[in-house]
Amino acid sequence: RPVRSVPSLGDVSTKKLALLSIVVVGAVVVLDGPLHGVQTSFRDFTGREEMNEGTPERITVGPLGSLRLAPALEEFGSLSEYYVWAIESDAEGNLYVGTGDQGKIYRIDAKGEATLLFDSIELDIFSLAFDTRGNLYAGTGPDGTIFRIDPKGNAKTFFDSPDHYIWSLAFDDEGSLYAGTGEHGKVYRIDRSGEGEIFYDSPETNVLTLMWDAPRKRFLLGGDGKGLLITLDKEGKAKVLFDAPRDEVGAIHVADDGTIFASAAGGKKPDNEGGKGSVKKAVLYKIEPEGAIVRLWDSDSEFLFTLIGDGEEGLLAGTGEPGKLVRISPEGEATDLKRLSEAQLLVLHKRGEAVHFGTGNQGTVYRLGPAMADSGTYQSKTMDVINLARWGKLRWWGEQPNGTGLTFSTRTGNTEIPDETWSDWTELGEGEDGGPIRSPSARFLQWRAELLGKKGGSPRIDRVRIAYKEHNLPPRVLDVSVVAADRRFFDGPSDPRPETLHQVLPNGTRVEYYPSTSKDEMPGEATEIWARSIRTIRWDASDANGDRLQYDIHFRAEGEEEWKLLEDDLTLNYYSWDSRSMPDGVYRVRVAARDDRSNPKATALAGERTSDPFEIDNTAPRIVRLEANREGSKLNVKGKAMDGATPLLRAEYSLNADDWHAVDPVDEIYDSSEESFDFSVE
Repeated sequence: RPVRSVPSLGDVSTKKLALLSIVVVGAVVVLDGPLHGVQTSFRDFTGREEMNEGTPERITVGPLGSLRLAPALEEFGSLSEYYVWAIESDAEGNLYVGTGDQGKIYRIDAKGEATLLFDSIELDIFSLAFDTRGNLYAGTGPDGTIFRIDPKGNAKTFFDSPDHYIWSLAFDDEGSLYAGTGEHGKVYRIDRSGEGEIFYDSPETNVLTLMWDAPRKRFLLGGDGKGLLITLDKEGKAKVLFDAPRDEVGAIHVADDGTIFASAAGGKKPDNEGGKGSVKKAVLYKIEPEGAIVRLWDSDSEFLFTLIGDGEEGLLAGTGEPGKLVRISPEGEATDLKRLSEAQLLVLHKRGEAVHFGTGNQGTVYRLGPAMADSGTYQSKTMDVINLARWGKLRWWGEQPNGTGLTFSTRTGNTEIPDETWSDWTELGEGEDGGPIRSPSARFLQWRAELLGKKGGSPRIDRVRIAYKEHNLPPRVLDVSVVAADRRFFDGPSDPRPETLHQVLPNGTRVEYYPSTSKDEMPGEATEIWARSIRTIRWDASDANGDRLQYDIHFRAEGEEEWKLLEDDLTLNYYSWDSRSMPDGVYRVRVAARDDRSNPKATALAGERTSDPFEIDNTAPRIVRLEANREGSKLNVKGKAMDGATPLLRAEYSLNADDWHAVDPVDEIYDSSEESFDFSVE
């Protein structure tokens, strides 16, 4: 970003200018290098997937995750029903709403006043359709009856089908009524007198959608069971346009150019063994007029119940569960217009500029737009920075037209789900493109944006960035061990071509460590004496902030109070030293881990751990008595060996410079610093 103003340097001396240059260059070098330790971190909120995890109220989440005010939405008509299955409108603009589970039809006038039009003996009114004379037809379940209600509100049975459910109703251009049914998937044609006949016996279990495509003189049929999209001509001749990969095609929309949009939902179709696959999310397909099929959009809901055009070559879709109203562009980019408290959005109805929709669990009718909401809020998902953090600036990217308003607030706490222990919402401090966060230090943070519109204009938020810095936590030394003097440095299998580890001892000797390849656990006679006194410390350490650590090692003998420095400023997690300068005895070592390479001195911390006791024994054992007496063809050997500090481990003998042979002590176990021997040899 360009600097808006640069303070005058005035009469600053050349020396001060040079110092300023050094400071700036140094800062560039630090920022350009790898990040270590407790430095400022940033967390970005951007993209549709990320923003969908927040909670919008009268806010839309766009295809790229942008936030802006949603079209105005209001409840239209007050109903006390569980489901709104169907919506139709008459020439005067009144809405007719089919509901369940009490099988009622309501009329809602232009002012939103709802009156009961018809209370049937059925449980659900699944479908509605008007004829050219203003008569309303209602398809029901579970008895599969079609009722006709005349313009005066008089109702009577029009057609009593042998099926259980009348899922869909449609009139052709000649005024004949067609009904899609279940549970046998039949389509009936019913004349004006109410006489019906089977028009098409589909392969589906339920004919969920039946639509008359007037420009192309055909019906479109979508069902449940096989998941087929089928066209029917006036003679009932069927053609499959699309065999969906799911078992339900429940929503269909036809564009003016003949392009068909169809949903696929439910589980997979039965496999060869007759089983059912797992339930997946609903998918929207686009079928071009020439027959090409494009996968247009993947929903995050299980079902896509209803589709209509949005008047701009796009679509409005209703889903469940979760229940959402979604706008889908011709390119398949989705914008969440409303996330519902109800579980399903079951039906969409558009007449002129007015869009209404009905929901299930609970049954409510809403009116959408065309105006934009005056205000809206968006609350982000909880942000977890793992450790206690202090907060920096919240910065946002987007657009704020003149006259509109945008306010950010934050709150913090130390529980994953916000509760009464969290801080109150606090607005940001003053700043450009955001401002400093004034909420207290904590592990978790949420931000909230409040948007205010003006004359159809709305702020737009594309991205939000949170700056924070973890509180420095002390390093932890998890384990310290001193390798026994008779053990090799490497344990376990080794790489066939390993790299060596080396260390230069204070006396200038370079020690290299190689994986052992010998099966003999005892060092050979050619091994230098100094190598037997090399002791190795190994430790594990960690730092919650990811700081670079360095280590100091101290030691002391048992009974002493003062720790003595062995080595400091180590960066590896092992260290070897020559123990010949230390008197024999029992010792402990202490490893301290420091993070001052990554933190200022005032905030640097350390952690330490002390090893278990270990022994230093550089004095060789002595054979204090040895005698051999001939007894016939054998020699009887007696002797005594002792060590000043530790138990003896092994004894061997050689006769006339022959091979060496192991021998046990008199008590047959090496467990003391003094052992006696009594054995015979040929």
